[in-house]
Amino acid sequence: MGMNQRRPLSWKTVVLDAKALALGGLTGAILVACYEFVETKLAERELGTLFVSPVAQAEFALGFAIGAAIIILLVSVPIWLVLARYHLDSWFTAAVLGFGATMVFWIIHNQIANLPGHSLLALAESGLPLAICGAIGGMVTWWVRRPSLRTL
Repeated sequence: MGMNQRRPLSWKTVVLDAKALALGGLTGAILVACYEFVETKLAERELGTLFVSPVAQAEFALGFAIGAAIIILLVSVPIWLVLARYHLDSWFTAAVLGFGATMVFWIIHNQIANLPGHSLLALAESGLPLAICGAIGGMVTWWVRRPSLRTL
């Protein structure tokens, strides 16, 4: 497509976009669950018995991450559409958007608790692994959708 041409909107493009968003969001959520499992398993090894098993922690994280992914996608899609309009829809942009949206969600979600003694930098540092999962989810979304554009 040329610089001034827009991608036609059809049911096929909507379905392909929905599939890509679902797979990207699910990838990010599964990565978060895996991260929580490994983190809990390492804590169990270091501390002995834990109140919550690693599997239960991963299941909770997966459920929470799917809910978070839906919110993140609802915010990211309009931003992505603006970026795509200006032909800034690359894998790098998708990764930055996934990283940034996940980090902003993490900070907003945890800032509400406003725990004393915690800085914004410490909060951002604790959300870094989750934001990386969001970046990978963004790249998966771009990767799944990108080849489909050539077939339209």
